[in-house]
Amino acid sequence: MQILYLDTIDSTQKHLKNLIKNKKVSFPYAVVSNNQTQGVGSRDNYWDSLEGNLFLSFGIELKDLPKDLKLESASIYFAYILKIHLII
Repeated sequence: MQILYLDTIDSTQKHLKNLIKNKKVSFPYAVVSNNQTQGVGSRDNYWDSLEGNLFLSFGIELKDLPKDLKLESASIYFAYILKIHLII
């Protein structure tokens, strides 16, 4: 996975979506930032960041997801994977 590290960004999600839309990156790809000024979350919630939090958006191809994973459950699936890897 290619990873773009940034110090500050308005939104990792908006930035990644723009990169994908303009075909500037290929999957898998991630955008990580130390600070985020206009974060976008699930259900289009917005927030300003607090230093020390994790600001990460990533894109993968649908074919690389588990076949039995419903898309509406994907955020729970990836949150669990992050929990496993960040706590260990």
